Amino acid sequence: MTGSDTPQSEHQREPNSYSPQNTGILVAVIILAGALGVCLVSLLNQNNNLNLSVKSHQYVPPQWITYRQTKLIEVGVTEPLCFAAVDGNSFVTGEASPPSLIVFDYNGQTVKRFPLPQKPEAVTFCNEKFAVAFADGIGIYNADGKHEKTLQTSMPQTDIRSLVFTDDAVFAADTAARRIYKFDSAGTLVKTFGEAYAGAEKDGSTAEQGGEHFTGFTVYQSPLTMTLSPKTGLLHITNPGRHRIETFTQDGQYEAALSWGYASGDLGGFAGCCNPVAVASLADGRTITAEKGVSRVKIYRTNRLLDCVVAGPGELDHCPLSIPKRRRVKANDRNFAVGVLPNESIAVFDLNWKLLRIFTPRQENKGSD
Repeated sequence: MTGSDTPQSEHQREPNSYSPQNTGILVAVIILAGALGVCLVSLLNQNNNLNLSVKSHQYVPPQWITYRQTKLIEVGVTEPLCFAAVDGNSFVTGEASPPSLIVFDYNGQTVKRFPLPQKPEAVTFCNEKFAVAFADGIGIYNADGKHEKTLQTSMPQTDIRSLVFTDDAVFAADTAARRIYKFDSAGTLVKTFGEAYAGAEKDGSTAEQGGEHFTGFTVYQSPLTMTLSPKTGLLHITNPGRHRIETFTQDGQYEAALSWGYASGDLGGFAGCCNPVAVASLADGRTITAEKGVSRVKIYRTNRLLDCVVAGPGELDHCPLSIPKRRRVKANDRNFAVGVLPNESIAVFDLNWKLLRIFTPRQENKGSD
């Protein structure tokens, strides 16, 4: 054999892609690619499962819906911040710019408008007077919009998004402080409540664990809202971060046995990140709740069991063609307010689409027990 034909020794050969070192790298790349593929498939399956889950929660069996929509009103406001039913003939909204309260009839016609010193964050009506929450206090106005007095909290800055106004007290839910303020008829702050019971979760004595202690309000996106039951005199307050309705006496005593709620997309639970977003009371003691994301308005009995559904996504997510696309926000960004008319019809105000829907019972409801 000539020199050119002589085989090269092992150490003289050019390295190639099949050397042990490169083979290890290739195997690692293949394993990594496989792992990424598995992760991708898993994510796609999770997304599909999530979509299927959301779709399944959006379906409400027809036998549960005992109300029907009888009126749809496009409300002529630019930037509504709050809503309250005034009586059987009118409702009120708080406008951001210019700051004002606007009273409408149930045909959507403006009845009266009066200016406010700053943006209203919450409004309610009782005994011919409005209570309006601002960033730095609560104003009391007569039915013609004349300012009568201001209620001051102990906090320099508040985020009050819900008010309850009675003959002898005003209650304010402060989302920023996660507290409830009680004022007497003279406007004096007489009580603050809603603090968490220290150590309750560690010793297993919270209401969610079957105990009697309150774990505190948890707030992410949705504010605290509340209602006063005309039958029991109890306050029902949303706890959106915990998917619950918390119940207190007017003296601030927590009622664990009368509080309820759990995170679930099924009809009895509260779905999504921060629900419920609104609450109201019927005369017989039942409680109305509203949820965003999977849009639902439901009624619970006094025994905390689901009574019926007022409206589901099929009704609440139907947007008239007259609503501009710029107002058609994502489902999870929508916000609802609820109110009760004297005839027990339920008003649902969509603050994003600026729509007021009126629902009336299809038949006699099941009752409060």
